[in-house]
Amino acid sequence: MLCIRPILATLLLWTAIGCWPADLSAAPRAELWPYWQGHNAASGRRIDHTRWEVFLSRYLDTDHPSGIYRLRYEDVEEQDKTRLKKYLADLAAVRVTQLNRPEQLAFWVNLYNALTVQVVLDHYPVSSIRAIDISPGLFQRGP
Repeated sequence: MLCIRPILATLLLWTAIGCWPADLSAAPRAELWPYWQGHNAASGRRIDHTRWEVFLSRYLDTDHPSGIYRLRYEDVEEQDKTRLKKYLADLAAVRVTQLNRPEQLAFWVNLYNALTVQVVLDHYPVSSIRAIDISPGLFQRGP
């Protein structure tokens, strides 16, 4: 869930001091659009997400009393941390523009989730992902 208060506070401050970051006033660079729009509709290539699936099968708690799936970070073994890093390295080598749209969606969703888990594991123990302060900037909070 997006916490709107810090965003509004930042926008109000920028308005009050009349100083907007330059990167907010400029449109995205045109040369990036072909990359984000690129895909191969005829591609039958499938990304192997087995390492991620095995990781989740070992550490995802689907029976939590809250009804919310939770990852048991405290139980993650070193060998599985290594496997997760290998999975992320494999994803980094993928040419996303050569995938069809459904495979791209699976790629991005799994990459985002695996990277998020990696960040928490790199800083564990931590009370909340928001407590991990690795974002640049004065008004940034969380990863």
